Amino acid sequence: MIRYLLRRALQCLPVLAMVIVIGFALIRMMPGDAAQVALGQKATEKELADERRRQGLDKPVPVQLLIFFRQVVTLDLPRTVEGGKPITRLIASRFVVTLKLGLGSMVVALLFGLGMGLVSARWPNRAPDWAARVASVAGVSIPVFWLAMLLVALFAHHLGWLPSSGDDSLRHWILPCVSLGVIYSASLARVSRAALLEELARPYCTTARAKGLGKWGILLNHALPNAMIPMVTVIGSQLAGLLTGAVLTETVFRLPGLGTLFYNAITQRDRYLLITVMLAIALVFVVINFAADVAYAWLDPRVRYGRSS
Repeated sequence: MIRYLLRRALQCLPVLAMVIVIGFALIRMMPGDAAQVALGQKATEKELADERRRQGLDKPVPVQLLIFFRQVVTLDLPRTVEGGKPITRLIASRFVVTLKLGLGSMVVALLFGLGMGLVSARWPNRAPDWAARVASVAGVSIPVFWLAMLLVALFAHHLGWLPSSGDDSLRHWILPCVSLGVIYSASLARVSRAALLEELARPYCTTARAKGLGKWGILLNHALPNAMIPMVTVIGSQLAGLLTGAVLTETVFRLPGLGTLFYNAITQRDRYLLITVMLAIALVFVVINFAADVAYAWLDPRVRYGRSS
């Protein structure tokens, strides 16, 4: 198990290195002068030359890339173009907001998605199953920003039960987490339903049924643990997407998260901020995928590399 984890961890390093190289190359291809963007149109030639020297733009491109590698490893990143804030601290503060939104939305997605999947598997092709399937199709089809604005209009403006924005209290996070979690629960419900029905049709579930075990007992104690592999895949991809910033949800609820920071970096053409946010997003995906691999090995040892299935 330790060798498997070390092997998977070492495989993550080339991915992060490629993200830095590709992101750096794409940003170099952006039109315009980074020094001009930082100082504005009224800057003199001397000021532009000093700014290019400060940003390292007067050095060859490979040297700039090596300098950025060193800055990333040591977390000694340059400041932002707008406001001159330290990039590392800015991303850390924004990621905390997105982390709260992502984890809260994931809890909602698990409750609704797994609940609908269990209901569908318990009463297949019956009224509860059809209701859950219609709800999952609706969740996949509804745009997240439309649902967010609908919830704000209903629960914040019309009924006045919940705030649409404000402080960092629990009530403040209910509407953003529900609006985003309901959307993500739809795909989880469809995957869990298919995986549970597949497991219920296997011989071990038929044997448990013949021994007199109840339907809920078979579903929860036998089918659900063996159906977790495909569900872990969906949960991992959804959690990575949630933790890298939901721009539309953060915009509707005025949350200063990682998604809005990424959008601001694009509009302000802050190259170093943009590539650092991209690296943070890639790091989240790599960590989540690594955690999913660990969960695979824990749920089913046959998926470990070097083992026969």
